[in-house]
Formats: sequence, C-alpha cells, structure tokens
Amino acid sequence: MRKIILELNSLMSREEVHSYLKEKFAFPEYYGKNLDALYDCLTDIGRPTAVGIFISETNHFAEETDVVLDNGCIGSEDSGAELHEPDDYLHKIIETFEDAERANDNLAVIIAP
Repeated sequence: MRKIILELNSLMSREEVHSYLKEKFAFPEYYGKNLDALYDCLTDIGRPTAVGIFISETNHFAEETDVVLDNGCIGSEDSGAELHEPDDYLHKIIETFEDAERANDNLAVIIAP
C-alpha cells in the first residue's frame, strides 16, 4: 500500500496547494491544478493508497486585535496591515478528497485536525 502524508498550510495559495499535491502524488504534467483535475487524478489511482491530511492554521495577528475593514479585508488595528480574507479553499480540497475516496475503492483518506 502506498502512503502519502500531506501537510497543508492554511496560508497556501491555490497555486501552491496544487503544485504541492502534484509533487506529492506525482500527477502527470497535464494536471490542470484545479478541483476537477484533482478529483479526476484521485479517482484514477489504481493501487491501494492511504492519504493522511494535516492542516496547520497560522494566525498572522496572534498578539494583535483583528478587525474587518470596510473594504472586506482583515487587518490589524496596531499594524495597519491588510490581508485578503481567507476563503475556504482548503475545505474544498478536503471535500474533493472525501468525494474521491467514496468513488475509488483504492483510496483511503484520513484527516487530522
């Protein structure tokens, strides 16, 4: 059985996540780097594969007060810094893995908090 451990970071961009997955799974060069392509590649796995997924969440403003600014960004009262509000793309990645697991008997996915 092939075992793959994924360590995803909540600050990874979509491009970074897909590049990381492509490398870890040795997806083909034509991998489309989107959720549909991920699902297709996961459901094409033909040998027993166990995938452990760990997601670390990083808080930029652990020691400061976060505020939502009028422009829809998250910022800090102390630093004046702005970051775009994180979307739930990693949750969509997880859902894609779960859907692929249901469709492919060769795939087992374990998600750790």
